[in-house]
Amino acid sequence: LLSSITTLLSDPEFAKVARPPQAIPGLAVWLRTLDWNRKALEQFKTLSAREGLKTEVLSARTFDEGVIRRAASATLLVVSLDGTDDDALVHFICGAVAAKPSAGYGKKLPRLILILEEPHQAGKLTADSLRRFRPTAEVINPEDIIQRLLDYSQIHRNWATRSSPKKK
Repeated sequence: LLSSITTLLSDPEFAKVARPPQAIPGLAVWLRTLDWNRKALEQFKTLSAREGLKTEVLSARTFDEGVIRRAASATLLVVSLDGTDDDALVHFICGAVAAKPSAGYGKKLPRLILILEEPHQAGKLTADSLRRFRPTAEVINPEDIIQRLLDYSQIHRNWATRSSPKKK
């Protein structure tokens, strides 16, 4: 009996698979700050704060479980692809978001992934499977971040006002 318990606790095959993180309405996450996307990042931070979204910027240098779980729980996720090995993990995180394309209970809030590609490699870095996941995932130019963020914040505002309890 003791041997069975020891095996169960020490063997990773018997470990429970962690549940994917729940989407957090209003959480806007920027994943990967790179030299070519800094202007878009500043616009994102300023505008999302103004629009009442909780903004988090997660670095490409600290891909640990906490970063992955936090990014995968965003309702608005902005990622940057640059043709490096880190792109694979970014695609994984995007897949986790795309697998559950809405957040909330009752009235659902659609989730959105905005994908920025390094300008010299634009059109070549996003996986075809992710490109086909419209309207949840969308490849955009860095200069389009303002308009897409305004569009999404309007959707979020409409969701928040419809899902809040009515005052008597």
